[in-house]
Amino acid sequence: MSEEQNTKRKRKPKRQRRERGRLHLTQDQRSGIFYITGTVRGSRVRESTGTSDAQAADALRVKREAELLNESIHGKKVTSTFAECVTHYLSVRDGGGSNARWLAPLVERFGDTLAKDINTQLVHAYANEQTKLSAVSKNTCIVNPVISVLRCAAGAGMCDLPVIQRYKGESPKVLGSGEAWITEFLSKSTSTKLKAWVMLVTTTGARGVDAAGPRCHAGRRDFMARARAGLEDRHRAAPRPQEP
Repeated sequence: MSEEQNTKRKRKPKRQRRERGRLHLTQDQRSGIFYITGTVRGSRVRESTGTSDAQAADALRVKREAELLNESIHGKKVTSTFAECVTHYLSVRDGGGSNARWLAPLVERFGDTLAKDINTQLVHAYANEQTKLSAVSKNTCIVNPVISVLRCAAGAGMCDLPVIQRYKGESPKVLGSGEAWITEFLSKSTSTKLKAWVMLVTTTGARGVDAAGPRCHAGRRDFMARARAGLEDRHRAAPRPQEP
């Protein structure tokens, strides 16, 4: 091959060697989105940055690389945030169940907070800002969802089991009902089935569970007879054998 032919040949530029143990950015030719790729301490990564801005993508790369380094050194329990715990909770609990509706404001408040730093003082400080909520509502809307999320995350090794105290609500006062109250209630009540239920409980000494057991129509006249028969059958069972 002559020297002229050698000069005409196009030489491919040499690829720059990537440093091992670092993350890099690669841009998709079609969408222009940058992807984070590479390996950090044995953890292979290929994640989308969701942006075509090189500067913003590089900031995400640096942040992600620091997270992986801290996680490999200290473990997940030190680096997991509350937002990551919520993401895991939603994936495991099929959408979060009854707590899903309360998670959005909690993520907005505690999203970037490390799970290990969430304690009773931090949660109660946020709950006390909600002045319109009672103690029971604070438990339902704030404390219980936080405890559920952290317990689920603890099962995955993302944090320790939470020790967060709930608010103590005032227990309702239970007052006894005398003969005068029962007579007044029966005279004012318009529900036939409710009247029969009250009479069954007050005249036979049956428990509320026993009285609510019979499935009778409200208009049946033999409601009391059927309820009494069912109650007698239930208590006619053979006694439990005594321990020797």
